[in-house]
Amino acid sequence: MRISLSVLLLFVAGTIAAQGIRFNPPGNWQAQLKLASKQDRLLFVDVYTNWCSPCKEMDRTVFSTQNVGDVYNNGFINIKLDAESGPGPELAKKYGVSSYPTYLFINGKGELIYRASGMFTRSEMIKKAKLAVAEKNNGKPIGEWLKAYPKQKHDTAFMKGYLQKRARLEMESSKEYDEYLRLLPSGARVSPQTIQLILDNTATLPLSSETFLLLWKNYSRIAADTQFTRPLNEQLEMSIRIAAHLMVKKGDTADLRKFLALNSTAPAAAQLPDNLNYEELFYRSNKMKEPYLALVIPQLEKLAAATSNDTTQLFRNELAQDLNNAARFLADHFEDAATLKHGLFLIEKAIALKPDRFPTDFIIWNTYAHVLYKKGDTGKAIGCAQKALDMVSGDNKKYGFTEQLEADLERMKKNAANGKP
Repeated sequence: MRISLSVLLLFVAGTIAAQGIRFNPPGNWQAQLKLASKQDRLLFVDVYTNWCSPCKEMDRTVFSTQNVGDVYNNGFINIKLDAESGPGPELAKKYGVSSYPTYLFINGKGELIYRASGMFTRSEMIKKAKLAVAEKNNGKPIGEWLKAYPKQKHDTAFMKGYLQKRARLEMESSKEYDEYLRLLPSGARVSPQTIQLILDNTATLPLSSETFLLLWKNYSRIAADTQFTRPLNEQLEMSIRIAAHLMVKKGDTADLRKFLALNSTAPAAAQLPDNLNYEELFYRSNKMKEPYLALVIPQLEKLAAATSNDTTQLFRNELAQDLNNAARFLADHFEDAATLKHGLFLIEKAIALKPDRFPTDFIIWNTYAHVLYKKGDTGKAIGCAQKALDMVSGDNKKYGFTEQLEADLERMKKNAANGKP
């Protein structure tokens, strides 16, 4: 049986199109809203920018897949909106978009029904679609809540419903939670109902917020109720992590001192990282050489000397990575033999811990090579660099480590041959 080329091409084109979400340009926005109203569907608007790497990654790994495409093509009118061109800036401002990617689910009246931001897996994006449809059928859209909020924010019943709505939409709500807590008598602030309301929202909390401090200071009491233990730990850990990231990025030592003062009072049962982790990250990321050498290195050396291979593999993996980071920092930023001796101690201890987690296992050998090379032991450095390269094989090559390891090894060999450091 013969099949014409045109039919075959149509078949192939249809197959390719069916594999992912079919996006339309925003075009005439009012026309899109009318179409959504006519079809009784929501607009799914992917708000992106051309420089946004996570946006491109979502296109490549999630939106292009068939299971996600089937859900969104059958359930929504899908639109790609560049936040920096065409109608993008105006619409991004209207719907309060400030980070990318942001996903808006909008009804035919132009009302925001549901939103989410960031990178998600395929299953998570399908879940977002279901949540958006549920919100569409839930009656009062978030836009109506936002309009009513200024006049009704002193009403506890309204604020409770408003916070529940914001939690379903995964909206950052620390200010609103603080306002709600102030409406409650002190005893009701740690009631199971209030704690459930707070923990229902997975958005992080600023460490200075009343809501975060309520959870922090009442940890033992709240965690004693086993239904709250896991979400409480997750909320505190994520809030601390985000605060640490912002602190490191800003690079202000005054902020570091405040952060460490708070973290030093962390409830032990929450199992949060200790201050050394944050000091090391802060000084290394901001290339503050003197405090790193004076404050971080003595603590790491003490910890390394006191750690044996009897500890758990997980702990040894994490410590080996920390020691590696420190040794590499010293090799990259110091020239004197005394400081490099500290680096050699740390990296040799990291190797002795026998980490078995990719990529720490071979990276420490590469760092060992750099420390030795900096100290002038070129022959041994080349041997360690070769060992690191030999450890990268199979699927590990696809992560792009091979090229850098080969370049490091070649540079050492070339300089050794020419008698250069």
